[in-house]
Amino acid sequence: MNKLSPDKGIRLFDIKWKVETAGPSPNGTRIEVFLLGCAKAQKGNPCKGCFNSITWNKDKAKWSWDPIELADMINDKCDPNHKYITIGGGEPSDQLDNLLPFVKRLKEHGFHIMMYTWRKLKNVLDCNFEYIMPTYIDEGRYKHRIDLDFRDVLKYIDILVDGEFIEEECLYKQDLEDGMLNSIGSANQIIWDIKEANENQKRNVKSFFGFRLDELAGLYIKPKTNDLVYITKE
Repeated sequence: MNKLSPDKGIRLFDIKWKVETAGPSPNGTRIEVFLLGCAKAQKGNPCKGCFNSITWNKDKAKWSWDPIELADMINDKCDPNHKYITIGGGEPSDQLDNLLPFVKRLKEHGFHIMMYTWRKLKNVLDCNFEYIMPTYIDEGRYKHRIDLDFRDVLKYIDILVDGEFIEEECLYKQDLEDGMLNSIGSANQIIWDIKEANENQKRNVKSFFGFRLDELAGLYIKPKTNDLVYITKE
């Protein structure tokens, strides 16, 4: 892959290729991609107790990567029979202009995609101005502005975990190997079934379905269909 200047491509912190603490999958492991930069933290308002402060400062990036080339590289290196990936950070949605082609390409390669964000899905769907990022495309000698919305990214996501990490509500237990408490931090966070929502959208049914972490006894993914199954405490 060719290195780009930090402001041109996707800012990557690290990739881990076989992780047991990155969410559910049929064999319990996922690829985990950490993006670099969290504007919320850099502005002085980090999630208290965030375990990944090393990824906050986007200015640490010496270069960046073309999102299509990065997705292709991940596809070439992964197990072709186990395409499960989790995207975290930092804050992925701070890089919407490169995140969108990245997840779109991953989905074209057949990946099941899980993503973490401190932003709340309700605010994203209400189209709060904070979640819209302008980008530009060249067409001849003119540049055209495009409003990239977080909702464009959701078209390619299967599971979204939203909400700030709240240290006082921490439920994380690294050694459980359950695909839930060993990957998701605090009770307030919601695990959204975006795959089902996208499938409903094709049938002109607008619905998003999810549970707070503290409402669940467990969750898993069906091997053949990749459907998310919630096990509630009731």
